[in-house]
Amino acid sequence: MGLIKPLLYTLRELFKRPITVKYPYEKRDISPRVRNIHTLDRDTCQHCGICARMCPNNVLKMVDGYPTADYRYCSFCGICLDACPTGSIQMIHTQEHNIVRAYQKDLYMELLSPDGTIYNPDAPHSEDNETGGVL
Repeated sequence: MGLIKPLLYTLRELFKRPITVKYPYEKRDISPRVRNIHTLDRDTCQHCGICARMCPNNVLKMVDGYPTADYRYCSFCGICLDACPTGSIQMIHTQEHNIVRAYQKDLYMELLSPDGTIYNPDAPHSEDNETGGVL
């Protein structure tokens, strides 16, 4: 009896629908609790750099007075959000902007505007980077 029970379980699981998806061809819905991309309101940003100094992983760097993110090291802790005195940096939930990339160099990007668009459309972009990452 000790051999039949695991065998029946295995046969039952064999014919169930798989729980994995063929990413990137198929995508699952992201939980609404996930904060997966930073946004920056450039109108209220004071260029103080406190967000970059407070980031524990040194993800944010100040470029031309505005923070840019290197998502290779971001743990999405939210300390930069709390440190910003004006609340210019926010994290939003979005299905469109996924930060998974094929190459590490594509994970260094400008922060998006609050409506989810990029600020500098003339910046050089990666071929497979639909969120507008700056190389």
